[in-house]
Amino acid sequence: MPTLQQAYAEHDLPMLRAIAEALAIELPGATARHAAAALASQMLAGDFALQVAAALPSDAQAALQNLLVGAPNGRPAAAFARQFGALRPLGAGARERERPHLAPANASEALWYSGLMGRTQHEQAGRLQDFFFVPHELRTLLPTTASSSPEVLPTEPGVDVRSADPALVDDAVTVLAYARSFGASQLARGALSAADARHLRSFLRKPQALPLVLELLRELGLPGDDPARSPELRSFLLATRAAQLRQLAQAWLKSQTWNDLLQVPSLHFDTAAPPQTDALQTRQLLLGMLPRAPGSWFSLNDYVALVRSAAPDFQRAPGDYDAWYVRDAQTGAALRGAAHWEQIDGALVRFLVTGPLHWLGLADLAGAEANAPASEFRLTPLFVSLTSDSEFLVPENPQRLALHATATITVPINAPRADRYQAARLSDWLQPTEPDSYAYQLTPASLRRAQLQGIDLRQAQAFLQRASGAPLPPAVQRAMQRFAQHGSEARLQPTVVLRASSEALLLQLQQHPQVGRFLGERLGPLTVMVPERSWEKLRSALLEYGLLLDCELVDADDAPED
Repeated sequence: MPTLQQAYAEHDLPMLRAIAEALAIELPGATARHAAAALASQMLAGDFALQVAAALPSDAQAALQNLLVGAPNGRPAAAFARQFGALRPLGAGARERERPHLAPANASEALWYSGLMGRTQHEQAGRLQDFFFVPHELRTLLPTTASSSPEVLPTEPGVDVRSADPALVDDAVTVLAYARSFGASQLARGALSAADARHLRSFLRKPQALPLVLELLRELGLPGDDPARSPELRSFLLATRAAQLRQLAQAWLKSQTWNDLLQVPSLHFDTAAPPQTDALQTRQLLLGMLPRAPGSWFSLNDYVALVRSAAPDFQRAPGDYDAWYVRDAQTGAALRGAAHWEQIDGALVRFLVTGPLHWLGLADLAGAEANAPASEFRLTPLFVSLTSDSEFLVPENPQRLALHATATITVPINAPRADRYQAARLSDWLQPTEPDSYAYQLTPASLRRAQLQGIDLRQAQAFLQRASGAPLPPAVQRAMQRFAQHGSEARLQPTVVLRASSEALLLQLQQHPQVGRFLGERLGPLTVMVPERSWEKLRSALLEYGLLLDCELVDADDAPED
């Protein structure tokens, strides 16, 4: 940061004399260099600077306090001007006519012509930006008032408390198992096809966090190009829940590619021209402004207000509120200009807390009423562990999976993640009937899929016996042995039956090119199978042939009982 004399050296001689006149002092020196040195010496003499500050109007004193309690390098000039007014761009001749030092237009001009504020440049967002600052010598002399520093004060939680949990670990394992079992090759690039994503979300405990899980796995190099031989994947699956969650949280904390802003659900950005922001720097700044009192509840509105007061341009080039192409995701309305700070920048602050911090077990949430958006939050002990780079403490209560006589597998969420990963590779996935477990079904198709992944039937049986801690149910063991010998021997599939009035007619229909392609296996002299998905197309083809199809659809309630 420039010294006081260096700050004054940026002014021309008429400007220095204008400051001296505003301060009612004589300014010796015939050159700007000598005048700057003399003015700096006078400002630092005795309690002169204190007297100058005390004589400022109240709005200029507030502007001074804003600079004193902010970052030592100062505040972006554009943001400061929005809050306290802009400096008029006056040259020497205009200053002589307007004499702004004697009649400042706003708090910024009053502070500028008092000699207490300097202007410099720093690089931000890839270009030089103007910053206002109080020189170091004056910062040590001028007092700050407690009320000038915004605070986030403890509060009482709402009635709907949503405690953070480590469930994102379970979702990470689910995603890895899905990619390995069903060939979701895009996962290595941090993405899934839309169809895969829709299917996968139905098995996740935090489906809204799927994009974050995909990115964090990519950051960790999982599952890797060859999951069967990936030491990183094996190490992750065998780690404790605490270690797994810590890996995910650290990956998010340090990620330079995950942009929290682009994931805010209420915003829609132009994918051809996304905003150019430093996602890592933004994340670190916002986390650094969180109230450091884990265990205490805080108002989310107060935290947003703190950020807006202390660092409104935390993710933008100062004053550049028109460059982004962003719309309200619900209404489609364009959101351009500083007037939409709350809808864009404020929404990001809220999302950081209610999204990643909560999903990663770092923040509990509470709402004013059930199912209402979160209005309070508190940091968990895991947040302290993350920011202090210490080990996570997450309780473990290991449980075994259960293999049932129906060839279904129930895996509690507290079972070893490596065991569930393996069970998921062997089985078809079922929607669980219990909230704290996963459900799978052994089928010929799932066992063939496992074989393609390099798991033979003997390995599968040994795994199921070890992971369940019990012998395989006799019926399941016999069925798996028979499958190993004969493969799939019976198939149940939904179908309908076409019955013709004569064998000759049925033969004609089978031989007809437009009708026969919808007919399946013949069941008898007058009947043939029709795949369920094809019967509507068959009816249309028969109409073209010249036959009206008489349909007898049996309602499930009318079906015969066993």
